[in-house]
Amino acid sequence: FGRVLRDLNKAQMPDFVGAQRQKSAMALLSKIAGGCARVPCDGRRRAASPSPLSLPQEVLRHASGRAAPRELEKVDSSDESLNESSTSPSPSAAPSMSTSTSSTALKSSSPKKAVARWSLALRVARVVLWARRAKQNSAAKLDDQRKETSRTSVRFTRTLTDPEISAGVRQMMALLEPGQPLGHVSDFAKEYGTEAFCKRLLRKNDGNAKTSSEKFKQALAWRQAHKEVLTSRKFALGGDERVIGSDLQRRPVIYMCMKNQILPDAQCSDHKVVTMLQAIDSMPGGVEDMVHIWDLH
Repeated sequence: FGRVLRDLNKAQMPDFVGAQRQKSAMALLSKIAGGCARVPCDGRRRAASPSPLSLPQEVLRHASGRAAPRELEKVDSSDESLNESSTSPSPSAAPSMSTSTSSTALKSSSPKKAVARWSLALRVARVVLWARRAKQNSAAKLDDQRKETSRTSVRFTRTLTDPEISAGVRQMMALLEPGQPLGHVSDFAKEYGTEAFCKRLLRKNDGNAKTSSEKFKQALAWRQAHKEVLTSRKFALGGDERVIGSDLQRRPVIYMCMKNQILPDAQCSDHKVVTMLQAIDSMPGGVEDMVHIWDLH
């Protein structure tokens, strides 16, 4: 009984009321407030527990005040002292004490013990309710922080006009002409330099034609350097990254677990490239996005 109260007293964080501790506290409160009503408790007292409606107003006022959790041990120790005083015989008591005298002493001490127990039970209830409110407030505060973070992390993009898109596409496609930076690349690399790819780059970079052109040159140069893996799709198995299906918006879903990665990141690039190609092949018309699930274990 005292151990549970000391645990509640030592706890300072709102999340200390876990499932097990909350269950133990509620079971303790139920035993004190409900289970012991009109039933002798372990033979330590012979009087029935008082009804909640019959509690003295002094106890109710004392329990409804703003008592700190540290006061629980004081009540617990006073309750134990009452139990010891009631169960252990007084050294000055005469062995020839009559039955009527014992009954009178028991009746006078039983209300005090009952009041102490009910005061303790109400204090435990206040601690449990305080913990629940603190936990709810903590969850609400965390939810507000997540919403604030999501609002600040939203990337605002403007709607591009048709003239801007057309001008950007012409600027990037001109890089493929002879004498231009991409005029020497192979036909295999130039096949990827389509108008659809140019439009995606413009949307990604908010219509910035200069940045989109740099990304365009990097993509085609990378495609030419990795022609073998793009055509053969042979790779060294680096983990369990794979396409596992599609979501409700028909976007392909790629899953990987870091626990099952068997090669360093630098040696897993070919595996990732082939997995991305498989996801692109499974995209229906009008879908240009994919979903990645990274299980960090």
